[in-house]
Amino acid sequence: MEFLTTIKQNIYLQAGLVCIGSYIFFLASKIIILKPINSWFRKT
Repeated sequence: MEFLTTIKQNIYLQAGLVCIGSYIFFLASKIIILKPINSWFRKT
């Protein structure tokens, strides 16, 4: 039973890490994509 509970906790932990990681990746990609677009629009 302890083994199963640790697996469940690890699944919740992994899910949380995946959510946090995807959110950070989303923010980073937004910054990486939007900054060049903004600078390009300022040039034109």
